[in-house]
Amino acid sequence: MKNKIRPIAICVFRHKDRILVAEGHDPVKKTNLLSPARWWDRFGERSDHTVRRELLEEINAEVGELWYLGALENIFVFNGAPGHEIVMVYGWPVERFRLV
Repeated sequence: MKNKIRPIAICVFRHKDRILVAEGHDPVKKTNLLSPARWWDRFGERSDHTVRRELLEEINAEVGELWYLGALENIFVFNGAPGHEIVMVYGWPVERFRLV
């Protein structure tokens, strides 16, 4: 999405004093990065529904009530291209997953 603000939903999965993150790499900057699980919202979809849908699609897991932790704005350069995201942040303790 060039020159557009992208809505993103992330979920911080916590287990005791650790969180689940995905690794990434920016080949232009030659740097590694870590990020919580993240998904693009679909038009007209609430961000909490994005998290639920993606978890069900990707790992066949259902979550109960998500904890809304806040929102942030992320303006960055990745792979040489500018990006701009509005990020809705949710949390969920891993012990509460229910696989279906």
